[in-house]
This record gives sequence, structure tokens and C-alpha cells, in this order.
Amino acid sequence: MTTKKLLPIIFILFLGVSIFLTAILVRQRQEIRKKASVPQGVATIRLSPETGTYAPDQSFPVSIYFNTAGISVSGIALRITYPYTGTSPELEASNIQINPDLLLSGDWVCPVKTITPENGVVKIDIACVNTNIAGFSVSTDTLLASFNLQVRKIPATSPMVLNFDPELTVIKQKSNAQNILGNPTSSGIYNIGGTLPETTTPIPSGSTPTPTQTPTPTPTSSPTPTSACNCVRVKLYDTNNKPLNLSQIIGGQTIRIFIEGTGKDQWQARVRINQGSWKVTTNYIYPLGYHLDWTIPSKGGFFNVKGEINCSGTWKSSPDCHTSFIARGGEEGDREKPEFGAGDFNNDEKIDNYDLNFLLLNWGKIEADLNQDGTTNEKDLAFLLANWSPQ
Repeated sequence: MTTKKLLPIIFILFLGVSIFLTAILVRQRQEIRKKASVPQGVATIRLSPETGTYAPDQSFPVSIYFNTAGISVSGIALRITYPYTGTSPELEASNIQINPDLLLSGDWVCPVKTITPENGVVKIDIACVNTNIAGFSVSTDTLLASFNLQVRKIPATSPMVLNFDPELTVIKQKSNAQNILGNPTSSGIYNIGGTLPETTTPIPSGSTPTPTQTPTPTPTSSPTPTSACNCVRVKLYDTNNKPLNLSQIIGGQTIRIFIEGTGKDQWQARVRINQGSWKVTTNYIYPLGYHLDWTIPSKGGFFNVKGEINCSGTWKSSPDCHTSFIARGGEEGDREKPEFGAGDFNNDEKIDNYDLNFLLLNWGKIEADLNQDGTTNEKDLAFLLANWSPQ
């Protein structure tokens, strides 16, 4: 067969393969979008307020509410986007605050709270994980987080529209890790324009203003400042009062748990490990705080340590007054388990939602550092997912 006759055949084959591959890629993209959007999902997420009119230099809060429709969930991730022109956003986002009631429960951690202006788009990312074995469910709109918006200048287009990214906004069901969020339809539509209202009343032409006496303010008594007494940090040391490398802790080791508090009316501290009973201590070393010596079980495992400070008879804590760590088994064979290095944090011979939650719980810390670069970040997450084995 001549070259001239072969060329049309090769071209037809090439064209057929290209069409086939294109169809596969389109189908894959559609499948990804279906998984992300979940039009049949029953959980909801929304912004509040959804509409408003604001002037230059004005600041206003925006809240994010979610509702799981009574279904137990293990986590929420979201991205909100809005456009800007020029070198900086006309509408500046700042100060992401997670609902303190969620954090104080001890079951929620939110390692991702970022605001990123990039290529004409502001991206607000929040991710929260519920570490309770039963998950979290609610049937009413519940506050997840809030942030501030500051009008820096009148934008090129108004109204300014804030949207949830449907591919990066999910609510994960606890039982099967499926996304149960319906395609988010809530938006924030904010009209920006006008000027700040005048603060003085204009005087008619030709008239002389009548001086007015400034009323003398009635003195009020200022509240007596009180020292804020609270538990602010849990730290792990060895029995020589040297900070521990959490990645090197093993079963059978005795560690010293320090509870750091603020205020002058501290009486004592107490420690709770996993779901055990509270252990009270009055041992104090300045400036490290109250401490309790505790011997880790020889088999090792996952441990969540919470602390509280007794302030004049009242036990007080804060979302930051806890720490978590993994202790490798005290037996030599347990220390060498290859599954541990692959992300099996609780040594149950599988890598599943538990291990993912633990990694997110320790985001930015050393406790879940799988590649030994000194922190837990996207590389460790990718490593864990690459070894995903829930069965």
C-alpha cells in the first residue's frame, strides 16, 4: 500500500481516537461536577445577610450558616469567591472567626481559615472536621463562621456578588463520607456606592449660628478590671522539664503534662486524657504552669489531652487548651509497623476517616507529619490519600 493511501487512513484513525479521548475527558469532568454539586443533597449552607447596601469605608460582618438536615456529618469545607479589579480588592475580607460554641465542644477543629486575593478573585476557604465518633447533626440553621468585609473603594461593578464554589463546598456524611450538600444557591449581593452621610447640619446662608453649650457628661464609674483567668495551653515535656518531640513518643514512656493558665486567681489544674476521668494537680513550676506526670500505656495509640484551670473555684478552659499525639507501641515490633508511616495513626491496620480527621486536627503541627519535614501540610495529606485503605 502506498504512502498516499496510508495517510487518509492514519488521519481517520487519529481523528477517531481524539474524539474518543475527548468524550472520556468530558464525561470525567461531568462526573466530578456531579460528585461536587450533589443536586439531590439535603444539607444546606447560606450567607447572612444575603443583600445589603454599603458606603465607602463601611465595614460589616457576614455569617455562614449550615444545616445537616438531621444527618450525622464528619466535616464541612467551603470556598466563597468574589471578583475585584486592580491590584487590591475593593471589598476587603478579614478576620475569619469560627463559632466558639463549636470549638468549645472539643469535637470541632478548623485547620483551614484563609483569605487569598489572586488574579482578580478573592477566595475565602474554611474547612472544619468533627472528631466525635458519632459525628454531628443539626436540623436548624447553625452558625459555622463569620468574617468581616470592609469597603475600601467603590468597585468597578456593583452589586458585588459573593458565591459558594459548588465544586469546593461540601458537607461530608459520617457513615459513608459522601457529600450531602445540595448545590449551594445562597449568595451575598451587596450594593456599594454613594458617600458617607454628613455628620454636621448645614447653616442657612446669612444667619449667625447660635453657640450651644456642650453638656457636661455625667461621670460614670468604670468597671474594675479583672484579671482574665483561663486555661490557654497544654504542653508535653519529659520528666526533666524538656519539651518533647511528639513524633518520638512511645508507649511505656512517662511524660509531664503542663497546663498553662492566665490570671492571678489560679488554684489548681486538671487533666483529662481521651474519655477518662479528670486528674487534679497542684504541682506548679514557674513559668511552665501546673503539671501532672503520666505514663503512656505500653501498647501506645492515639491520645487527646484536655486541660482546665481552676479560677477561684470555677474550672475554665479554651479551644486551644488541648493537644493530641500518637505514641508508637512500646514493643519493638510495634515501632516498626510500616502501616504507621503510611498514615495509620491509630494502628487499626487501615487508613480511613479517623486518620484523615487526625491529620486535619493537627494541621500545621508536627503530630501528623508523615514525611518528616517538621509540619503537617498538603504533602502529608497527599501521602495519606495515596495510601487510603478504609477496608
